[in-house]
Amino acid sequence: MLALAATGGAMPAGAAAAAGVQGSRTAQSQQQEVSSRWSFETTEGVDPVTVPDEAGTANALTLHGGAVPAQTWQVDTGGLALDGTGHATAATMPVDTSGSFTLTAWAQAATAPTEAVTVISAEGSDRAAVQVAFVPDERYPAGGLGAWRLSIAEQDMAGARTVVLDTPQLSNALDWTHLAVAYDGTTKQARLYVDGTLLEPTCPDDDGDGIPDDAACPDFQPWADEVTPFPATSFQVGRSGTGAHAGSYFSGLVDDVWIFQGALSEDQVRKLSVSFFDVPTVVPGT
Repeated sequence: MLALAATGGAMPAGAAAAAGVQGSRTAQSQQQEVSSRWSFETTEGVDPVTVPDEAGTANALTLHGGAVPAQTWQVDTGGLALDGTGHATAATMPVDTSGSFTLTAWAQAATAPTEAVTVISAEGSDRAAVQVAFVPDERYPAGGLGAWRLSIAEQDMAGARTVVLDTPQLSNALDWTHLAVAYDGTTKQARLYVDGTLLEPTCPDDDGDGIPDDAACPDFQPWADEVTPFPATSFQVGRSGTGAHAGSYFSGLVDDVWIFQGALSEDQVRKLSVSFFDVPTVVPGT
């Protein structure tokens, strides 16, 4: 059974956040800008192949191992193919992950994952500050069904308090899926969007007592208050961890990865999730 939990410091993330979620869904930093964007429309070099940053910085993504340009895509005419052993890295993290930021990407698994696989991660020296992964549901081992999971660590060390958020509804990893993490450093709230939506729990509660009528119904919530990621130093596509800690490799396609300074609103995230052609490298809605 998929779960929502906080480890290290053991703070439940869902119930405490519910009361304030309506106002904070549209909360965003006053300043928003595109810090990095990798659309995979063009590549440079050979061994290694790099993907230029369309935000105009020198922070290119470098492809490693079984990571190659793809002729299958979701946005425009290029993507990234990962074979379960390769990944891509940016030498520096374009934003301060202890402040307000947004990360987005499209992903489609090649086969039904049998274990947790990571699409994007903001890394420190010992662990990921921010990680978005797909976790298969043990009840459907061959169907590609499971939950998208956001993990946020508050310190770059083993045993650090980590908030884990699972989407409350099952998703199919074999479908193209738009993923977005928006973190508001002012309210200290993290939000995980799937296909432009902050998914709501769907557990029936006919008597209104706040307890699902079916105790087996997972009452997960894809947001959390009082979260403070540590400042990451690098960015990865297709795995989590570095060096001896590397793992959770993704097999499939990834496309159009963005990093914004500032927490995008739900409307801005939704706009990105339905934009497929000639998408300008600007903050959505501007």
